[in-house]
Amino acid sequence: MTKLWGSDDFNSVRESLKQLRQGRGRDAQNTVTYGSQLLAKHSSRIEPTERVSHLIDSTEQMPVWEIYEQVFVAALDTHDEKTIEELLLQIITKHGQQSKRVRTLMGMRKEQQEKYAEAEEIYQKILQEDPVNGIAIRRAIGDTQNYIRLLNEYLRIYMGANEAWLELSEAYAEQQMWKSAITCYEENILANPQNHHVYSRYAELCYALGSYDYYKLARKNFAYSYELFPSTRALYGIIQSSTALASTKQGKGDKENESIFEWAVSQLTEVYQKTQPNMAKIVQSFALKE
Repeated sequence: MTKLWGSDDFNSVRESLKQLRQGRGRDAQNTVTYGSQLLAKHSSRIEPTERVSHLIDSTEQMPVWEIYEQVFVAALDTHDEKTIEELLLQIITKHGQQSKRVRTLMGMRKEQQEKYAEAEEIYQKILQEDPVNGIAIRRAIGDTQNYIRLLNEYLRIYMGANEAWLELSEAYAEQQMWKSAITCYEENILANPQNHHVYSRYAELCYALGSYDYYKLARKNFAYSYELFPSTRALYGIIQSSTALASTKQGKGDKENESIFEWAVSQLTEVYQKTQPNMAKIVQSFALKE
């Protein structure tokens, strides 16, 4: 990660905010300080309904709405009341109060003020108008429990919504509810039996449960994934699952498991010998340790 902040120069602040939005750290206080300055000093270069103006190369364009949202949420985190009120007024003045995104920010403000009933009323209205967007809002504000509840309600109506099953599975995984996450991926396997990514992720979730039966299921599905599309991800998964199986009471000394492990190591070594010889040596040394 490059050095953040350092000056109130437009390009420096813009790049710092971009890095934080991409998940490379969290720095609420500086986001408020420098982000507010960016909005105040460079408003002529950022139009409320457009991307950054023609003064900036197209490859560096950034929607101004993302800046407002980012700084506003950071102000909520730091309880900077002055900035919260100023930004909310600017946002409402520029965009009105009918936008779902504006109302979402208003709901977050109510939550920050501990006016939970008023916040819930805002979110429920959005959900009634647009169920899918309402569910996404729960995700955005970190309300994982209600996000899971709403996704389940949605899937009871739209059982064939594969993307929703994937979203629900990942939400369960974040809560370490591995069996529920696995069930969701089983729905996706039925819908996408030729998708190697689904098998690999399903195998990873099985592996996370950490028992003999689930290690075996993980190894099996990593193998399915590899059969559909040979990949280093699947080979590493087979190696890890086989190693984990060998560490269990039931799997200790299992000759079939040892053969599968050796096969996966040889396949991975062969891949790296062609492209990254140094990695091939690492894989071989790992095999010797096992």
